[in-house]
Amino acid sequence: MGEFQNLKSLFMAKVGSTTTRYWVYPRGAGGTAAAPTALGTVGIQCISDGAVATQVWAPYIQIEAAARIPSPCWLVGYYTHNALLDAPFNGDLSIAIGAAAAEVDILVVPLNGWVASAVGEGVTPWNWLPFPIRIDGSPRVAARVRKFTAANAAGVTLKIIVCTGLGTG
Repeated sequence: MGEFQNLKSLFMAKVGSTTTRYWVYPRGAGGTAAAPTALGTVGIQCISDGAVATQVWAPYIQIEAAARIPSPCWLVGYYTHNALLDAPFNGDLSIAIGAAAAEVDILVVPLNGWVASAVGEGVTPWNWLPFPIRIDGSPRVAARVRKFTAANAAGVTLKIIVCTGLGTG
């Protein structure tokens, strides 16, 4: 592909497309079948169960059931809201796709939480990925946390941000 075609493709993917849309999941309260909700709505509670020791992954928490996200779509970011804390923590957040007990991590990122002094503080809310991650086939989406502190129930509320129509005209 020549330079002009590459530039044209990039323009259509990032600027010129009339079909690109952004959505957040889970949809509705607790991932109901309602239409996708606006950013800022509290998502799922992605926390340690209180018994998980330091540097051990907590169980996966479902973000969205299979056949509920568009295919194809691109994971472009995630949204973390108020930290759910027993104590400040550092750790990792993993977003995965696949059936329960067969999840495959597609994103693992560092996570930092601290005791908030007011609602809305505690975790960086908007996290945009430098490159989108393509998701095909509308799989189940789940997340989990790993803390680098002693066992507690720390974590965050979470939504994922997906894009549809990327690179189409």
